[in-house]
Amino acid sequence: MKNINATVLMSVWNGDEPSYLKEAFESIAKQSVKAKEFLLIQDGEINKDLLNVIKIYQEILSLKIIKSDKNLGLAKALNLGLNQAQYELIIRMDSDDICHEKRFEKLFEFMSKNQDVSVCGSWVTFFKNKRKGAVYKKISNPKSIHRVCRYRNPVAHPTVIYRKSHISKVGNYPDLNKCQDWGLWSLLLKEGYKITNLQESLLDYRASGLHDRRLISYYLEELKVIRFQYEIKFINFFEYIFSSSFRILFRIPYLILHFLEGIIYRHK
Repeated sequence: MKNINATVLMSVWNGDEPSYLKEAFESIAKQSVKAKEFLLIQDGEINKDLLNVIKIYQEILSLKIIKSDKNLGLAKALNLGLNQAQYELIIRMDSDDICHEKRFEKLFEFMSKNQDVSVCGSWVTFFKNKRKGAVYKKISNPKSIHRVCRYRNPVAHPTVIYRKSHISKVGNYPDLNKCQDWGLWSLLLKEGYKITNLQESLLDYRASGLHDRRLISYYLEELKVIRFQYEIKFINFFEYIFSSSFRILFRIPYLILHFLEGIIYRHK
């Protein structure tokens, strides 16, 4: 198997599902090429089942484990790994998703041929309980991505490969609880870096957490990112108001349905 000069960056925490982590590891073990470095950030104490999965794959994947005494959250955990990564090209991977066999190969080849690109993602295929669903397509034109990023996240975070030096120049991931990737893309685009997406699905994305994105709690986290975009002057005041308002309007039908369901259940 060919080795590539790249670092795989993954974070694991106590809330992760061991069986999902095993599937993620297994998909990396089956890649057509092997990254020379795999950094696994152990974000706080984790349970015995997760530790057993890591132990099984530590030698197979040549895992380099970086431990944090307390749970830092994804942004700080990834920054911890970025600061210790040996290679310029960083391949992100979540602990519950599944790579297509040639994901690493195609991302690495693209970035090697396109030195002007800072971040490259891809489409994703949603799946739940091993049943595949829709393919979530992302645009590729860098100018369109710059425009779209003002209102929504134009890149699926678990799909990306990026250049460590470019991420470092904008200060790494911003300190946000959610959507830290959206904040990072905003920083990069503001400074003139180029972002694109390959026009094919290279990752199976577990859909179990998508429901949470319709909740008010997630909306409040999105507001923090939009506020961040305004503070770094990536968006103007009008765009700040529009983006904030649009997101709550988008959730109104779901909130009404959720409210009615609550009334029905209370009267059963």
